[in-house]
Amino acid sequence: MKKYEVIYNTYRESILSGILKYGDRVDSIRECVKKMNVSKTTVELAYNKLVLDGFISSKEKVGYVVSMNTERVLLHHEILDYSSSHKEKEYDYDFRIQSVSIDSFETSIWKRYIKDVLNDKKLMSSYGLAQGEYGLRQALCKYVYQNRNILCFPEQMVIGSNYQSLLYIFCGMLDKQKVIGLSTLVDEQAKQVFLSYGFSVKYLDPDHFIEDIQDKCVDVVYVNTTCFSKNRQSMSEKLRKELVSLENILILEDDYNGELVYASKIKTSLCSMSNHVIYFGLTDTLVTS
Repeated sequence: MKKYEVIYNTYRESILSGILKYGDRVDSIRECVKKMNVSKTTVELAYNKLVLDGFISSKEKVGYVVSMNTERVLLHHEILDYSSSHKEKEYDYDFRIQSVSIDSFETSIWKRYIKDVLNDKKLMSSYGLAQGEYGLRQALCKYVYQNRNILCFPEQMVIGSNYQSLLYIFCGMLDKQKVIGLSTLVDEQAKQVFLSYGFSVKYLDPDHFIEDIQDKCVDVVYVNTTCFSKNRQSMSEKLRKELVSLENILILEDDYNGELVYASKIKTSLCSMSNHVIYFGLTDTLVTS
């Protein structure tokens, strides 16, 4: 531990333990130099850190005094106790988006690819393609064909940061006179995208989905086929066939986590059954027919 850190920790613990209380004078820099047998620069460095962290402050004609009152000391202890007692839960299988399986992820290959990109001056100094890198779109076309039975070309695919950004792109191209039908279970953020564009939005009950589409004269249907029913079950095969058989209806299929199934088979995507479906899947990919 460095000398300035020793001084910092000494005064910090004295304040938190109550030895030094709010308003008490702290040793001057000169006094601390003699007491700790260190240089003036070392003390100044420690005192500056104490000031920045809110433990002491400089008072005119007095010097340094304790600026942390009793309430803040108690809060400090509560935060420390909370941090030590509340640890992140451990799971046997972690399917969260922010989690990566280190055992199955080839970090060495990833590092090599990053190094190749950084060394490619032409690539580093140019802008990417608006729809996403062509090579990545090629790989995704192959992936959606093998896993979701979707036939598409790279030119039909747009890669975005998330499905909301892709929805904004789509809404910018859509006729504002269209009536949008949203399942009542669709994510609130998706609803706000359509509402922000001023579309007429109708809400569709999953239990009477087809009837609501017809009765409310819907032109475009946005539906999450993976979490469709009220108990978060995927859309049935029967209903999928009925939906794609509707005439003059454009379907926006949100297939988020469509492949993440446990006790059942992966359902056929709507996009593989009809050419009037626009597919939102793989978290941030849009496929047009």
